[in-house]
Amino acid sequence: MAGLSKTLAPELGKDNITINVVCPGRIMTDRFLGGAKQAGMPVDEYVAQSARDVPLGRIGTPEEFANVVVFLASEKASYVTGVVIQVDGGMVRGIV
Repeated sequence: MAGLSKTLAPELGKDNITINVVCPGRIMTDRFLGGAKQAGMPVDEYVAQSARDVPLGRIGTPEEFANVVVFLASEKASYVTGVVIQVDGGMVRGIV
């Protein structure tokens, strides 16, 4: 997806269209919470254990993820294109 956004950015930019990739990390969704059942753990314990791996020490909220998407869809991000944004509390330590 990162390569696709970099490839399409110059093509779409000619028409003032931006393209970006937003990568979620551990976000407190039903799907994430379903991992507790799969792991055979109480939800609170699963969340606490999962949060230990996140540099910010907690699981992100759907609102936090949405805030990034809303920003990218806004006029305030009109000069942002061809980027990959990790919304993951610092989990990915590589450069994309």
